Amino acid sequence: MTGQASRTRREGWARAFFTVCGAVPVALSVGIAGLLLWRAMGAISSNAPLLAGLLARTALVSALAALVALPLGLGAAIYLSELSSPRRRRALKPMVEVLAWVPTVVLGWMAAAVVGPALGSGLLTSGLIVGLCIAPTLATLSEDALAAVPTPLREAALGLGATQIEMIRQVLLPAARPGLVAAFFLATARAVGETMVVTMAGYDTVTRWLLTSDYPEPTRYAAACILFFLTLGLAMAARRRAAG
Repeated sequence: MTGQASRTRREGWARAFFTVCGAVPVALSVGIAGLLLWRAMGAISSNAPLLAGLLARTALVSALAALVALPLGLGAAIYLSELSSPRRRRALKPMVEVLAWVPTVVLGWMAAAVVGPALGSGLLTSGLIVGLCIAPTLATLSEDALAAVPTPLREAALGLGATQIEMIRQVLLPAARPGLVAAFFLATARAVGETMVVTMAGYDTVTRWLLTSDYPEPTRYAAACILFFLTLGLAMAARRRAAG
């Protein structure tokens, strides 16, 4: 009986610990959202033209980044998942994953010092560098989505006479669509939140404006509130798509 009581007690402590660990992120998210809404109260409507312009420029950078990242990331994912040999996959996938975590200050410096003189500072430079920044993230997430497709689907398509490219186009990509769309939403959310790249590239998005603006605090809280709920919406959309 003593041993059973001890096990029950340990089980209770473990459950309580994991419950607290699960509740902390929820509490932080709710607290951040509540603080932003409280501090931004009234400032959103009174600064609507300014915030709308910043949001539009952020959307332009994110859209251009997505146009750059989608073919690069998806193409890399298809190559790693379907076309490369196991030896090459073992060598290349860690390199792609490492690229996904390169500090954005490095990419921002590239934008200012390398790409900037050729293209000029602004939208094109920001979108190009942010797109290159999120492409490894998109490649890694997309490769995981492709790898989750059951092997018998591939074998059945090939057994019916499809070429490997036809199998990828007609079977693999449709089967992995929910995961691929989720990967795209998550990569786009990262593009929306990029700060260092657009700051050093000199294009005025919401994130750069928050760092450099001398507007009153409620106005900056309003911009932060919009950015927070925009990225939260993208993350929730990605979760819904991943769930099918």
